[in-house]
Amino acid sequence: FAKIGNSAIKTVYAFPVSIAGKAPAGLVPMGTWIIGEAVITPPSVTPPSVTSVTPAAGQGSSQAFALTVNDPSGASDLATVQLLIGTSNANTSACSVTYLAQQGRFGLLNDAGTAYAGYVTPGQALTASNSQCTLSGSGSSVQTSGNSMTMTVNLQFTDGFAGSGGSATKSVYALPVN
Repeated sequence: FAKIGNSAIKTVYAFPVSIAGKAPAGLVPMGTWIIGEAVITPPSVTPPSVTSVTPAAGQGSSQAFALTVNDPSGASDLATVQLLIGTSNANTSACSVTYLAQQGRFGLLNDAGTAYAGYVTPGQALTASNSQCTLSGSGSSVQTSGNSMTMTVNLQFTDGFAGSGGSATKSVYALPVN
């Protein structure tokens, strides 16, 4: 038997037999059991994924972006969801908004990308700004359904952001986290 410290790992087998007498050729391994010291093995977790962002392309000084993510463990399992608009996926000199699920609000990162410049609650008439954009609570929302969450952020970009990084063209990045 395999041992971990003062414990032993045992395999759990099953032998299902139908009413008609049909059964597998032998015992079927179903999992493991640890006898002795408790050893906790985390379950395999499928990370959340990005489903879509709309619009995926466009132009203008203001836009409401809708980001939809999926978490196989349920939308309530999401801790944060980040939407970043910039010349790269770096938090510096970007318009980076994070939904903080436990707090039920959005945070806009400061210019250095090291702390939040401010927070807004979805649907409320508050704003938060950095040198790249202003996030407005009005027109911003979060909706969940089953495994999916859609966050909509209402953004207005600064004139200076259009020229930062040598181009007015910016990329949109997203990162959901359990």
